[in-house]
Amino acid sequence: MIHDNLAKIFEIEPFGDIGAWTFVFLMNFRFIVQIYLFFLISILHLLAIFAPTKYRRFDTPTTVIAMAIPVGLALVQDTIYSTVCNCLYYDVEKQDFTVHLINLDFQFAYDIFDKALKVSMISLLIGTDIALVSKLYRIDGLGAARRRAVRTTDSSLATVATVERQDSTIAWTNGLPPASTPAQRPVHRVRIDKRLALGFFYITLAYTYVGFYYKLSHLIPTNIREGFALFQACLEISKCTVYVFIVTYK
Repeated sequence: MIHDNLAKIFEIEPFGDIGAWTFVFLMNFRFIVQIYLFFLISILHLLAIFAPTKYRRFDTPTTVIAMAIPVGLALVQDTIYSTVCNCLYYDVEKQDFTVHLINLDFQFAYDIFDKALKVSMISLLIGTDIALVSKLYRIDGLGAARRRAVRTTDSSLATVATVERQDSTIAWTNGLPPASTPAQRPVHRVRIDKRLALGFFYITLAYTYVGFYYKLSHLIPTNIREGFALFQACLEISKCTVYVFIVTYK
């Protein structure tokens, strides 16, 4: 926001050559590292669903190493793109990022790799969503069967409790201590599994919309493009934050 508005007001590159290169590097890194982190999140979710015992073995060092892998891959990819190619720059006149014409071949090869990476990531996100929904469906089915069994058990326990209360009354009348009743376990109304599925589904929709916006924004009419851009910016900022709030168990 600061860079683009300064360039628009003063009609020059506000950060200079080194600052502009750093700005492009950080902007690309922020976008690239999200892709690799989503790969990691998808794999961890699948591991938690289908191999929960292995997932529980994750300690702090293992988590740090797992986080370092996508960050390292993003740094390598962004460094190669920003040094070997240095294809992208901010065009002050067009007020948009543009590719250097002398590096179109490298940019074309990079675009193929980038699209393949994004398609693989989105496919994995959708596959993870399907796995989460199917898991929840099975859990709900088992839960319904358990609830029926619990209702039957509760009916039996209620009958036993009535008899025990009558016995306790008789025992108390005869000077004996009353029998104790079993304590009930608290029931959580909101399952963490459902919030996890909701958060991950939100990430999938948000990233898909942002990706399509970047590729198809030139087709949006100018008079409504700012509204789409504002919505895209809100999703870009909120998708991971909302996901963390949804899956954090409080």
